[in-house]
Amino acid sequence: MYAYRYFLLGPFGFIGLSLVGAGMGNFPLFLVLGLAVWMIVWWVTDVVPMAVTALLPMIVFPAAGILSIKEAATNYANPTIYLFLGGFLIAIGMEKSGLHLRFALQLIRYFGQTANGIIWGFLLATALISMWVSNTATALMMLPIGTSVIDLMKERDSHEEDSPGFRNFSLCLMLSIAYAANIGGAATLIGTPPNVVLAAIVKSQLGITLSFATYLLVGLPIMMLTLGAAYWLLVKWFYPNHIGAVADLDSLIKKKLTALGAWNRREKAVAGIFGLTAFLWVFGGVLNSWMGRDLLDDTIVALTGAALMFMLPISASKRKFVLTWEDTKGLPWNILLLFGGGLCLAAGMNEVGLMKVIGTYVTEHLHVSPFVLMVVLTGIMLLMTELMSNVALATIFIPVVIVIAQGVGENPVLFAVSVAIASSYAFMLPIGTPPNAIVYGTGHIKMAQMIKAGLWLNIVGIVVISAVVWMVGQWVF
Repeated sequence: MYAYRYFLLGPFGFIGLSLVGAGMGNFPLFLVLGLAVWMIVWWVTDVVPMAVTALLPMIVFPAAGILSIKEAATNYANPTIYLFLGGFLIAIGMEKSGLHLRFALQLIRYFGQTANGIIWGFLLATALISMWVSNTATALMMLPIGTSVIDLMKERDSHEEDSPGFRNFSLCLMLSIAYAANIGGAATLIGTPPNVVLAAIVKSQLGITLSFATYLLVGLPIMMLTLGAAYWLLVKWFYPNHIGAVADLDSLIKKKLTALGAWNRREKAVAGIFGLTAFLWVFGGVLNSWMGRDLLDDTIVALTGAALMFMLPISASKRKFVLTWEDTKGLPWNILLLFGGGLCLAAGMNEVGLMKVIGTYVTEHLHVSPFVLMVVLTGIMLLMTELMSNVALATIFIPVVIVIAQGVGENPVLFAVSVAIASSYAFMLPIGTPPNAIVYGTGHIKMAQMIKAGLWLNIVGIVVISAVVWMVGQWVF
């Protein structure tokens, strides 16, 4: 009954607003507003697959004469979508080769001399991997490593298993995986879907290309500051463990690394492709200026790296390559369609002037300094993302924020980047992000504990994101 009610609420809202618009003599604007309401209701309640909801603009807008079918369909083939597609394929190659696991184990081994060092190692390793691999996959990969460390601690001294220090250590280790997966994903342009939505909307609405390297100048300091805050909140303030040095951890990591064996050809190939791709993403702008042409576009680099995964042989005689087409079954095609639907909806909203109406209303009724306005919008996004899909939320909210920034005469890119990063910073609830749900399911975390630490980390996130984007973004963008 619940699903049936919300299934009807979406189209009824669309029809109702369209009729209101017809009566007021502004049918196109209210039709687009009604479609936005319809899509939000279905995205929030998930009564139909999100990708199917994302196709509605390509059906409704041409039928209503808002956009032609060609104009609508173009949004589903935006170059930024292919940037994310390339990033997905490279990440699949890393997961298939096991390269990310080897990297994580080495990093934890380096930091794992004390209990707090282990937690910091997990924070750093998880975040660095999540910059390139989906936060869900990263959390799933790090979780068994974390549980192995907890089991080792139990074996070391079974009498301490029920002590407050051990419980706090286990809790912090699990929370560090979830929090770092969310924080790391927001640090790069391909690390999380909302960032791809950001790049696509900024390009379509403002004609500005956000490069991988440019975004990293803001994303990386935000990541490191937030990781530091997460570490301090977890182990120094809320859940100190007082365990100190940990014996036998190095032998556990060595055992796991031994099980991985020597670097195989697939790992070496993936490391080479990934290294080349990352290098071109970071230094492509410099190389382009030397060549005098924009040859190394981020999307072209991503697709080249992805194509090499299928072309580089790891066994020429057996015709084996890093990836086969069968491996693409794991691609989140629904997310790619979701991007297109959001861009198409934004294009329709812009076409009928809905963005301008919203921006004018806000600028006429909200009289605060530009920085305070950024903090407020960032806080709204961060709190809302605890309850609904960050991709859907970014798709709806970023275009509105851009218009609001333009209305107060500020650089809209700053505001868009700030709210996009905030959409990935859900730390309070298990339903906020998949990594939160994954670690909550281990039984080491109680709801109240996640809310307690997550609430303060949310507040820190709002401050850090707004401050860094405002100060660094003025120069970067």
